[in-house]
Amino acid sequence: MNEEPTLKLTEQFDEVINLLRTVIERLDRLEAHQTEQDKHLTNLEAKVEARLYDTRPIWEQVLSRLTALDERQQRMEERQEGMDRRLRWVYDEFKDLKLRLRPVFSDVAKLLNDRDDFEERILKLETESS
Repeated sequence: MNEEPTLKLTEQFDEVINLLRTVIERLDRLEAHQTEQDKHLTNLEAKVEARLYDTRPIWEQVLSRLTALDERQQRMEERQEGMDRRLRWVYDEFKDLKLRLRPVFSDVAKLLNDRDDFEERILKLETESS
């Protein structure tokens, strides 16, 4: 009977030892996997840095060209605003000219009507005299 508690304790101790060995094996595999992941990450970082080194001048050039395009667009917008002001001025001038010429057009229309009347009267006089 004395041996039974000791035997149980020994079995439990063996189970704990086996469990610890399993945990240690898993931790070793996890550490190996982590080391492999670190190598992959280091390789990826090196590739990214190399690509950045290769593409950085391209992006700097693109940024420079975009800046130049923005400046050109701003100048074009300013020119467009100037043209719009001039066109408004021309429109206003034509509108004013139209208002001032309205009486002239009216007089010209009257003159044309009078001319037609004179032509009719002259034709009538010519036909009467013949």
